[in-house]
Amino acid sequence: MKKAFQTLICILLAAVSLGATSCQKETYQKDIDAKAMADTLCQKTPTESKWIDDSQTFIEEYITPEAVKESHVYYAQNTNDLDEFGIFEVEEGKAQEVRNQLLSGYLKKRYDENLEWYNSYMPTQTPKLRDAEVRVYGNCVVYAVLSQANRKTFFDECEKLLKSEK
Repeated sequence: MKKAFQTLICILLAAVSLGATSCQKETYQKDIDAKAMADTLCQKTPTESKWIDDSQTFIEEYITPEAVKESHVYYAQNTNDLDEFGIFEVEEGKAQEVRNQLLSGYLKKRYDENLEWYNSYMPTQTPKLRDAEVRVYGNCVVYAVLSQANRKTFFDECEKLLKSEK
């Protein structure tokens, strides 16, 4: 009985140890070249037309959080296509704050305010904005308004570009 109990404890400890190893927090590069990253993502992420750099207009039209050091926003040239992505290099420790501002202050507001129009004129595009994602990679916050397949490609590429070599 004692030996069975010891064996069970060893198995549980091994399982916890393996679980802790697999749940370790990913580390990402602290110093990024956001412009180079945006250029790479334009090449690797398909869109039906071509990507247009809207970084300046985005900054002028939308309140960019103060914690943002550098930002690059791109959208599809075809006005019937809602494809869009943005990369924000942020101050240390401010990524979640910027993520939340993008989700609630920009993406949700844009979806709520334009839902009726999108559904009337381009209903196949509406899910892209509805399902928009914002992810944090260390000091980099990235959002994507893309189809499910293109969003996966986009975020897989972000992971490759930003993952820190250990």
